[in-house]
Amino acid sequence: MSSATEVVCPKCKSSRYRLSRWHSYDEKHAHPHASAYRCLNCSHRFIVDHVAPVRSRPVFVIAALVVVVAVAVVGALGLDGVRLAAPEPAAEGVDSVTMQRAQAGDADAQLKMARLLLLDAEFNPASTREAVAWLQQAVEGGNTGAMVELGRVYRTGVGVLQDYQQATSWIERAAMEGDAEGMLELGRLYREGVLLKRDPVLAYVWFNRAATALNMAAVRERDEIARQLSPTELAEGQRRSAEPVATAVPR
Repeated sequence: MSSATEVVCPKCKSSRYRLSRWHSYDEKHAHPHASAYRCLNCSHRFIVDHVAPVRSRPVFVIAALVVVVAVAVVGALGLDGVRLAAPEPAAEGVDSVTMQRAQAGDADAQLKMARLLLLDAEFNPASTREAVAWLQQAVEGGNTGAMVELGRVYRTGVGVLQDYQQATSWIERAAMEGDAEGMLELGRLYREGVLLKRDPVLAYVWFNRAATALNMAAVRERDEIARQLSPTELAEGQRRSAEPVATAVPR
């Protein structure tokens, strides 16, 4: 980094930052003498040139920047000619297509956005709150994976207030709708007895169902808890595993 270049966030003027990965090959090569940064104060991502102002660069570099801007403008147009909002990705690794699909209401894309934001939570606490917003939109679209993630967020209480009632509600709903991860998490809740009353038999039931859905973590946890059950309890758990899902959870 050139000592002549002061790195300051252009949005909030903070000098607290970290290096950010380039979002694409084209972005990196459009800025051959620059670095990308993420502000630790407001989370704004910005690029700083460490060589010279744009006006002193060769003409071909300026032309390249014009091409990049033109491509970005074209990419912001939907297939039907309607302009779509295309803000800068909030999380590392988010491509513009995923962002546009999420903004258009695609629940799978919204879940992907949330997961990427949760990976960035260590550096930016606001990422968790934004992730929750995406998850809430995804669950409105019926995405069971988002239900599980939302339950996990409320269970851990990192970046949001811990809320066992919401955690249990979302995980149970995903399990009831046949989501293998939801079944696994519900089995853990019954095994641990923290959010729900401890019930080893029901834990076995949900692990068994998740294993049937090819969740390998559930296979291991089912076999582990089976060793803790009496022969009568194990038989009960296997019988209840075969019942309709709605009858597994006590009313």
